[in-house]
Amino acid sequence: VRDVNATSFFLRVYPISSSGVLSDAGGEYAEESWSSDFIDSVDWHPSGNYLASMRYEAAVTNVRIYSFTPGSPPSLTAFDFCDVSPEAPPTNYSGMSWSPDGNYLVVGFDSSAGHELRIFQFSPSAEIGGRLVQVASIEIGTKVLSVDWRSYGNYIVVGLEDGTYDLSIFKFTPPSTLTFVDGVTGEQVNMLEWNPDGSKVAIARSTNAG
Repeated sequence: VRDVNATSFFLRVYPISSSGVLSDAGGEYAEESWSSDFIDSVDWHPSGNYLASMRYEAAVTNVRIYSFTPGSPPSLTAFDFCDVSPEAPPTNYSGMSWSPDGNYLVVGFDSSAGHELRIFQFSPSAEIGGRLVQVASIEIGTKVLSVDWRSYGNYIVVGLEDGTYDLSIFKFTPPSTLTFVDGVTGEQVNMLEWNPDGSKVAIARSTNAG
């Protein structure tokens, strides 16, 4: 979230009632705020106890994990991060998704970063600085626009800007192997998502004109 004057940036968790009412009355939401850092691409850990995000400022880009504590009010606390600045300049990321067991996080990047699809291992019980570690990556040659981890197993669907296959499936085999499985050709895939049982993928795509 960014304020209307673009002077503050927020990562917020809003409560929603059983009747679907969303309210921030009385500040009853969890928040982290900064004066200049940008936040993008958030995803809940399957346990509901952690929130992954991308945060960048100037030449620093981090994959960050926050711990979430419910309550009145709830709270967000910085838990750990992995600095990817040397390989991924700011703004060159395109979505993230947790594995079903919450042990891994997949993140997509721009082609200028190289190794556009990367896997990070999440170990909550490790010491700070070692809770989020990159363990696998693969060179695709084009920008990743969207990613989603299947609801079971180790398959990841990836939407690409262009290339041989604009919709691709990759398989992650722990501890560190990421391989291409299959793909189809078409226009760029901007957004995608597996259905709950992992048997279908819905996509939103656009035509590259000119």
